[in-house]
Amino acid sequence: MNFLLIDFGASRIKSIIYNTDTKNFSKLYSTQGSFMYGSNVTPMNFFSEIFLDHIEHQKTKFSKIDAINICSEMHGFVMAGNNINLLQEDYVSWRSVNTNFSEKTLLDYFPNNDFKQQTGMKFRDGLPVSNISLYNDSGKKYRFMGLCESLIEMHGVWFGRMSKSMASATGLYNINENSWVKISENMPEIKFPEVTDNKNNIYGTIIINNYEVPIYGCIGDLQASLLSINLSDNVVNVNLGTGSQVSKNYKLDDEKIFELRPTFSNNYFTTVSHIPCGRVLDLFSKLFDNIADLSSGKKGLFWKLFLSKSDEDNKKIFKVDLNFFKGSYNYKSGGSMKNIDENNFNLETLVDSIKISLIKQYSEIIENMQVSSRVKFEKILIT
Repeated sequence: MNFLLIDFGASRIKSIIYNTDTKNFSKLYSTQGSFMYGSNVTPMNFFSEIFLDHIEHQKTKFSKIDAINICSEMHGFVMAGNNINLLQEDYVSWRSVNTNFSEKTLLDYFPNNDFKQQTGMKFRDGLPVSNISLYNDSGKKYRFMGLCESLIEMHGVWFGRMSKSMASATGLYNINENSWVKISENMPEIKFPEVTDNKNNIYGTIIINNYEVPIYGCIGDLQASLLSINLSDNVVNVNLGTGSQVSKNYKLDDEKIFELRPTFSNNYFTTVSHIPCGRVLDLFSKLFDNIADLSSGKKGLFWKLFLSKSDEDNKKIFKVDLNFFKGSYNYKSGGSMKNIDENNFNLETLVDSIKISLIKQYSEIIENMQVSSRVKFEKILIT
């Protein structure tokens, strides 16, 4: 049986075939992700073409695709107007920030100021709970969908379901009562999907080579990563991507200072999310490449220096606060650099400082997680 696995990541969209009989994987196929749109909305036509491209690519390698399993970046949504082709709609990602959303608006949805208690997450800019108010035309009717659900509906039959992991990532779903949060009366009429935490559910079907192919998964990339490694209680996971997360198995006596993310069958992970990673490194990489362009130099210097060995005890290294973007887990004023030695400030020292600061943010979070959970981690798994 050939399973087509597709990961709609922000930086890259990847697909691979897994054969359940031979236990073998095909060669990875990778294309550009929606990150190139930056903080702007992404046309659904972009995702549609990429989805079909990955299916077509894998069809040329395998005579039959028996099933599809999708995971995607989290905290994004599509507001589908009734009787409107989804190709005409836009995907609003976590990189978009609604500057008109205020604390008062959040209190309209959570009058008891209990956002974290209901959703399991800390509020931050870029979540659908804030960006949904961009659609404030109260006379319209909408269907709320995620990226996975929209792709199924565009190219097949969607069964009207959304996984609990993706629903909870919107900031609009109460994970305790298993219900959608009541939307402000000033908002248009919105139909939300049925939510399930059964990992065996089929979310829809699509026709490939005259065969009806079921689609599974439809979960966030964080949950997909955690499910693939089968975490034990004394192991912590660091999941690296455009953003990154540190996660462990949730226990009832865990202190509630971290985020709570649902998986399947009423199980949860304790998580710190939105930790700076690939997005901020790409920012510096582009800066270095721009300097190379303007000085007739060679591109790629940032990554060459980043991948070289560093000395953590080097006295020239300074602290870099990597929380440059709103929504980052420790965002204060947009990132900073501290204690720079002007006599030893150069590109090598800058990259070393970025690298050491990147690593230290994970070690500090893991240490805090050990203290709050009263557990000593024996292993760190990096995905």
